[in-house]
Amino acid sequence: FSPILVPAGVATGLLATGLAAAGSSGAMAVSLILWVIKRVTGKEPPKIMSKVLRKVFPGGGTPSKLAAKPEAEPARAPAAAPSAAPAAAPST
Repeated sequence: FSPILVPAGVATGLLATGLAAAGSSGAMAVSLILWVIKRVTGKEPPKIMSKVLRKVFPGGGTPSKLAAKPEAEPARAPAAAPSAAPAAAPST
């Protein structure tokens, strides 16, 4: 290709990878701090931490849907009973 474009592409790729790794590491650190605070104290962490997580992760800092108790499903009507007569066999 070109002696300029290849090194520039490699440098751009390394820069993008480094920024993504730094951002995800920071988000993981914030979520770990929140988890430790909640685990040790048994209280909800400060609201400012939740605001940080919401900016980093959409929906972050909110209670997990998996941790919440499932809501009771409404009773469903039973499925229709199969007909007593068997289906007609195809003729050959």
